[in-house]
Amino acid sequence: MRTKFCIIYINDIYNSSSLGEFVLFADDTNIFVEDKCIKKLYSKANKILTQVHSYMKCNLLHINFKKCCYIHFKPKNYKPESEPNQEECLLTLNNTVINQVNEAKFLGVTVDSELNWNPHIQCLKSKLKCEIGKLCRIRHSVPPYSALIPLL
Repeated sequence: MRTKFCIIYINDIYNSSSLGEFVLFADDTNIFVEDKCIKKLYSKANKILTQVHSYMKCNLLHINFKKCCYIHFKPKNYKPESEPNQEECLLTLNNTVINQVNEAKFLGVTVDSELNWNPHIQCLKSKLKCEIGKLCRIRHSVPPYSALIPLL
């Protein structure tokens, strides 16, 4: 019964703030925030995180801070009007600084801060090399292709 209540609470988390776009999948929550001004962007994101933390606290839910991270997506040729200082570009959740990363997995796809496919392609290459290695190791144990075709 506890699991059902947890699912109800998590699926209702998007009501905790209207400042960003929430994407929920299983037990993963992603929040997308946008603004043209970097200072306003980080201010808005921190407001959302404060609201989410309040929601979680009110519903006796826990946030795993070790799994929390964020990516600041920027266009390739992006030149900010003015460079904000480091303190203005920090995201915090319950006075804990959230780690900024350059790439992360989102619904099984590795994305980077420039929305480039290279990290995902490298991940797929690595997985394919591993699977090809497994096939090479068992190739002498598998019957020839002709033996696998059923006779009609």
